[in-house]
This record gives sequence, structure tokens and C-alpha cells, in this order.
Amino acid sequence: MRKKHVLTILCAISISIISLVNINCSDELIEISDEPADSLSYNLIWEKPIHEDLSPIDPFFLTTLENDLVLYERDVINTIPTRSELVSLDPSNGNKVWCWNDDMSIRSLGNIPVYYNDKLFISSIERYYSMSLSTGTTLWSISLEGEMFDELYNLFDLDNEALVGILRFGSPSFNNQIVTVDKSTGQLTELFEISHDNDGFSKRVAFAKPFIKSNGDSCLVMGIVKSKNSPFEMKSEITAYNLETNTFEWTVKDFDPFGGITGRNAAIIEDGRIYMQGINALICLNADTGEIIWHQTYPWNMQFSENFIVEGGKFISSTSEGMVVVLDKITGEELFAIDYGAYVYTINFFEDRLYFCNGKLMIVDPENGEIYHELETKNKNLDQAAFRNKVAIDTTNRVMFVQDGYYIQAIEIPD
Repeated sequence: MRKKHVLTILCAISISIISLVNINCSDELIEISDEPADSLSYNLIWEKPIHEDLSPIDPFFLTTLENDLVLYERDVINTIPTRSELVSLDPSNGNKVWCWNDDMSIRSLGNIPVYYNDKLFISSIERYYSMSLSTGTTLWSISLEGEMFDELYNLFDLDNEALVGILRFGSPSFNNQIVTVDKSTGQLTELFEISHDNDGFSKRVAFAKPFIKSNGDSCLVMGIVKSKNSPFEMKSEITAYNLETNTFEWTVKDFDPFGGITGRNAAIIEDGRIYMQGINALICLNADTGEIIWHQTYPWNMQFSENFIVEGGKFISSTSEGMVVVLDKITGEELFAIDYGAYVYTINFFEDRLYFCNGKLMIVDPENGEIYHELETKNKNLDQAAFRNKVAIDTTNRVMFVQDGYYIQAIEIPD
């Protein structure tokens, strides 16, 4: 096992980016040789080029297995500004099922898709959409009217009829409306607005995620970043809003010493607790009262990025330059913090093991950080080929789906 140590880390926050819509994509995915590199022993089931011309990409959309489809993002070639398209593959053989994009759509910050039954919901800077997962066809596509920088982002599932999201509008000081989105029609309905305080700080709502209090009330927990210039300063807040009484329940201020929250790091609500991550802080709150159960802060040069998960009795996160940090989720006690040498993409959990990419595909023991497997892509002959993005897992067939910048691969999960 590698020795514990803290690595000096530069600030590099990875934010999910994507825009999508519906047309037939012209290029075809093609079969390539399955000959493994001599130095590798992983069992490659299939691989497909992300682009026919093998142009490398660093996708922002997380590789996902949903409704028995492997989903990934790629750039639409020769578009200015750069646009993205979503591709779905049959997980058994890698054959393309459909491809989805739109001339009106461009990349946008922080937008994570919502899956509901056979539908996918996604928003971009200019539009937001519903589409069929089984066919890749657009169910509705709605333009955001108003100021140039209007944006609907960070959608979450609210109930059977609606999503909840954040609408930012106006400049230079953006306003934040919390809105619902009708799943059938896309119609927006304002719930409430987050106003700026009279303290010189502007507010940005990073996420608004639904949860149910112990008394049955529907609520939203929101991460809010406050910032001002001259001199630059950031603060962060976590606040809960009761949708039944239309009142704010509680607010925890300045939980992160350097004030950062990204949309990727939406809270996780579990067993009456809210788990939350800032740039330099990890925290657990009582969902009913906002009482701090435990709170861990870290120095400025140890900055959390990508995602965090709560699995196997643990709070698991990673920093922007390769540290994986694991805490006991009940007590907040740090179990280990290990540097794996390079940026850690989104962490996944399966059968009491951690799966993540950091240039290599890593499979790690969550109890002590010991490395079980450390795989390099068989395509190392291609410039900058390295495993990146999320490791999607087919838990039934024990298969991993992962990208190396040139290919998406299906790999048997090793013992």
C-alpha cells in the first residue's frame, strides 16, 4: 500500500459540461483490433472509437450506463462554437444505437442529466430538452428567452410530474430563481427567488436538491456561493427551504474556509443527514435542523474537485491533483488520505471497491486505500491516450465501461 501523505494541490475545479439534441450523426462507429498490449492483462470485451478519425477528446459528460445503454459525449466536429452530441451504445457489443445533437446547442457549465423512466432531461445555456432514451428522439425542446446569459441548470428530480432547477438571468449581477420544470411539457414555474444581500456580495446558487424531512415535508437543500471583487472574497452557505410552508428552515454560513461550491458537488441526503463538500471542507448536517454533526476542513492547497460519494459507511472524495480522502460517514473521522499521483476523475463504488480513473484505471480497497488493480490503456501508442472520466459499471454482467480519450472500452471486472 502507498504511504499516506498530503500533496500540495493547485486549484482546478472540474465542472460537468454538455449540450445535446436530436439529429442523425453521419459518422459510424467501427470495429478495431482487440489485440492487447503485451504489458497489459485486462480482459477487453470490445472497444469503439469515440470519433471515426480518432481525434482525441476529453469529455465532460460522465460515461453512464442507463436503461441498458452506455451513454457518452463527444464534440461535433468542425463546429464553432464547439457543440456536443450524445452517443448511446449497446453494452453487449458496443454497436451504436442512436446519436443526438442540435444546431442550437452549445456546451454549458454544470449541467448534469436527469433520468426518469425512459426519459432524459438536460439543459444548456440556450435551451433545455426532454428526450427518449430508447430511441434518441427529442420529446420537447424549449428556448430560454430573455437576457443573453439566461441559463437553466442543475436539474434534479422533484416528483413524478416535475423537475427542480435554477434559472440565472440578468447581468452583471445574476439573479437566481428556483423553478420547477413540467416533465411532460417543459413549462417553467417559479417557486421563489434567492435575493442578493446588502453586504456587497452577489449570490450564486450552485444547486437546489430535494429531500424529505422526518415530518414528511418536501424541502430543498441549496448550496450558495457569495462573492465580491475589490478585494476578491468568497463565502459559502448551505440552506434549507420548506416547500410546504414556503419558508427557510435553517442556514449554515461559512462552512468552507475559502468559500467554494461547484454544481457537481450537490449534497447527498441519507438517513436524515445531509453530506456536503466545498472546495476545502467536508461536512455532515442534521437534515431537519441544520445542526452540524461533523465538519472537516483542509488547507487551501488541498482542494476537493469532481464528485464525492457516500457508500459502504464512508464519505469518499478526491482532490484536484490525486488525493483520495475517506472518512467514516457517522463520525467524520478520517480513515485515510492517499495520493495516487494524478487527477482523480469521478469515483464509483461496487462490491466494496472504489473504481476511478487518473490516467490509469484504478480499483482500490476503501478500507485502507490499497490498490487491487492498476490498468493502463492498451492504446498507449496514441498520443495522450489515458483512462479518464467516470468508470460506468454493469453490476449484473460485471463489466466496466471507460474512455481513454480515443476509444470507449468494455472491460471485464477483474477478481
